[in-house]
Amino acid sequence: MNFNNYKFMFKNLVFALSIVSIVACGAKPRVNLEEGEGGVKPTMQHEIIAKEVANLLENVSYKKVPMNDSLSNLVFNNLIKSMDQGKNYLLQSDIDEFQQYKNELSQDFKSGDLSAAFHIFNVYSKRYLERMNYALAQIDVPQDFNQDDYYTAYREKLNWFKTDDEAKEQWRKRVKYDLLNLKLSSTGKEDDAAKQKETLRKRYNNLISQAKKNKC
Repeated sequence: MNFNNYKFMFKNLVFALSIVSIVACGAKPRVNLEEGEGGVKPTMQHEIIAKEVANLLENVSYKKVPMNDSLSNLVFNNLIKSMDQGKNYLLQSDIDEFQQYKNELSQDFKSGDLSAAFHIFNVYSKRYLERMNYALAQIDVPQDFNQDDYYTAYREKLNWFKTDDEAKEQWRKRVKYDLLNLKLSSTGKEDDAAKQKETLRKRYNNLISQAKKNKC
């Protein structure tokens, strides 16, 4: 799933599930998105739509949905899963930091405060760009395809990266894996290696460009 799909799912989650209203106008947001965070920010339209959804879920729908810890946990887990199900971008320290919002999201949403959810997404966006830029830089690093490496593409059952170095090692292997796949599908000509690198470079640059556009 590419970055556009992640953002689309995130917006849907915030619009449809997230829910929310400004019960106390002027309430201070849980997270200050203005300080050192250049990502997306909730608009008044988000809050108005969420307010209506919250009211429908809690008071109007046939099966009323209480804004409690259970709902907060559900929204939190689905949000993390929709962004980084394969655990290829976020660090364990990011997940640890997000835990402070896990039981509060539904009440935050109900009071019109979407800052925590948007903060989580913005941290993910930052990690996504870090991983992709590192991968891009690794394309021109010499690769030894005779050396054994074990690359795990689907890391759902593994732990989150403990350090940035651990994440970089995963993405070093990812670049080698992608180049190897291109090599195996090549014609065997001498200039194929350069073409393979250029193909991969364009692929990564496209993903980076999409991610940057979606931060605007």
